[in-house]
Amino acid sequence: MKKFSKLFSRRLGRGATEKDYSRHLVRETSPDVHQLSRRRTGLPANARTAPRSGLSLIIVDESHQPCDTCRAIDFPRLLDWQPGQPRPWIELSHTLADSECPFCTFFQALIGAVDGTDTFTPYLRIRLAFERLGVSEKHPIGKSVLIEVSTKTKSLPWGYIVRAAEPDAPGTQDHDSHDPGIDQSNTELGGEDDDDSHAKLNGHANKGSDQEPPLIRGRTISPFIDPALARSWFEYCQANHSDDPCSRKPSAAVGIRLIDCDKRSVITSDSLDQSEDIDYLALSYPRPEMNVQSADDWSCLPDDLPPLFADAISATRALGFRYLWIDQFCMPNPVSEPEEHRRQNERIGDIFQRANMTLVIAAGDSVDDGIPGVSVPREEQLSLKTETGTFTTSLLRPDLDIGGSKWAATGLSYQEGVFSRRRLVFTPLQTYFQCNTFHCHESISIPLQYTGDLNLGRAFPASVPMQPGSFKTHIAQYMYKDYATESDRLEAFKGVLHRYSQLDVPVESILGLPLFHADEIKGQKLASQTDRLAIALGWMPDNGMTSEGYASPFEYQDTCPSWTWLSWRPRLNHNPNNNGFHFSLVEELPPIITDVCASPRMEIRVGFDDESVLPWEAESQAVLEAADHITFLRIKTLSFTMQLQKSSGVMSLVDSPFNKNTTTLIEAWCQSTKAENIPDGTHELPTLLISSRQRNGEAKGTATFIVSRRKDWHINDKLVRLGVLRATFQELTITDEENGGNGTAYMKGLESEGLEEEKPPPRY
Repeated sequence: MKKFSKLFSRRLGRGATEKDYSRHLVRETSPDVHQLSRRRTGLPANARTAPRSGLSLIIVDESHQPCDTCRAIDFPRLLDWQPGQPRPWIELSHTLADSECPFCTFFQALIGAVDGTDTFTPYLRIRLAFERLGVSEKHPIGKSVLIEVSTKTKSLPWGYIVRAAEPDAPGTQDHDSHDPGIDQSNTELGGEDDDDSHAKLNGHANKGSDQEPPLIRGRTISPFIDPALARSWFEYCQANHSDDPCSRKPSAAVGIRLIDCDKRSVITSDSLDQSEDIDYLALSYPRPEMNVQSADDWSCLPDDLPPLFADAISATRALGFRYLWIDQFCMPNPVSEPEEHRRQNERIGDIFQRANMTLVIAAGDSVDDGIPGVSVPREEQLSLKTETGTFTTSLLRPDLDIGGSKWAATGLSYQEGVFSRRRLVFTPLQTYFQCNTFHCHESISIPLQYTGDLNLGRAFPASVPMQPGSFKTHIAQYMYKDYATESDRLEAFKGVLHRYSQLDVPVESILGLPLFHADEIKGQKLASQTDRLAIALGWMPDNGMTSEGYASPFEYQDTCPSWTWLSWRPRLNHNPNNNGFHFSLVEELPPIITDVCASPRMEIRVGFDDESVLPWEAESQAVLEAADHITFLRIKTLSFTMQLQKSSGVMSLVDSPFNKNTTTLIEAWCQSTKAENIPDGTHELPTLLISSRQRNGEAKGTATFIVSRRKDWHINDKLVRLGVLRATFQELTITDEENGGNGTAYMKGLESEGLEEEKPPPRY
């Protein structure tokens, strides 16, 4: 266990609702980190002798009495806290010692093993929902009781303690839980078909309980899921979010293949009546690489389906659906149907958005692992039964549970999670539902009409309209994903690229870089194709730098041209939360680009794998049609050269026109290229001016530079990008040579971030 100084800091979440969330895919900055890790739920068989029912329910009874300290605290009364009573801090240090006391057993299981180097004091605290879940005190569930274990300054990551819901208790149920679970042979949905059952199924308050305040209660997790609960989440969304993005389908599902789960065969949507209204689920699961069918004809599914696929079919039927999309069986074969495979791969976002719901398997490593709660029993959660009731733990917060899975780490799953309207996520601990409006999870029972305001650990970003300025957010999240092959990195992002190309003001792309539409580039002249590409080349994967100890967060992999982010990988152990991704001189909100243009007289030519070269300005459309074959750029622009000297392992930049911090940054870029491979001597760093902005009436303009080096530091090899810099300047003047040469340019008053003294102007 780490010391508490290294654990998560407490962050209040008051006022932050789901509607405010738009920053991360699976890493939410939520009010607290409350989670019960799977590593903490079990104890050795001989560690405690308190009575248990099942694996993790600890019972306090007459034959197993509390220790003297716990008896004096009176935990049954404390856990049954009522409004108006004092809210003391209860020190729990005594529970960390071996004891037969059932309360000590419970809290030590909750806190986990402590080694001799840890020095901290855990406390039990009574909290109210409005203090922790991002709602106001006047919210209907704002006064619900949550019990937490923390230190005086930090919240421990081990879950809330919540009173367990009692059967048919008013104000607590959110569905009719009489379904026997998913079974391979019985996949019909259970539950009564009457008005009361329907009201509960859809999450409405129970009839006759209007005067009872709504409550947050714990739900006991059974080894296998209750499909009626998951179905109630889906149906509540369907009935109550008709005006929200959850209910908006893209164009008809034309030409896609689907699994008929009743007949265990693969059909095409075109063969069904009213294909526009076809209901189906989609499957998103952990896999190392993009699937390639082993056969063209899947008219009948094989008898020996991998466990994950077999469980997905069973879950689909249990949830009341007949059709399921799985890439392994439903994507066209890329060998025999390359064009159709390409078309559907680009429209993968539409396939998942059109699905009524996506089954996300955030558990296991491959298709050989069954789905928790379907064929694989789930662990029982830690619970405590006292004379005043049963109390459960809320388990690992969903965004952390999902975010730590192999599914979330894999780049192939990114588009599938982002574009789905509704997701039912299976984790090793519980199921989690999130549509584009609200989220809920199995271990917490809340009337569904109140969940839209709560912050329970949202795992997916809120649905916001795709805008050109948000392109960078997708790249920032996607750059940290894992890939089995380099080709998968672009292929698994083409759904995002296609969706941006279909906007009202479309954003085309070239090897993953956005080409913002000319209408988005506001200025005194119509933006050229060269302007568009120059702006795209100014991508910057990190926002900050320090004068000491700077380490480049990304490293170049010679798999794609270095001028696209596709060829850069995050370094091992680099924290993605410390850095952002942006395009120089591009804003997030409209107008995103104002008075930005390419460097004066810039010319770009694009080279392909067959050594052919096309001029970008005149042949941009032809270039984009052959974009998968691009291998290099030839850029003619204003530039100057810096000198890097290395002697006896020491490197330094000579005559840099930039300030100390920026010079240190450039030296760090060079160090990041495996400094031991850089030979002693002087090496040139060609620095290219690619874009600038100088508005009328402003004394200073802003310029974007690409700093480059030679590949492998060989003087005659191709140029490789080191990084991008942004600096301000006062004036740019260009003098032509009389004999028709390239001429000379001067940039006066060059200042980079943090510069206090003026440097000599660079000569181009």
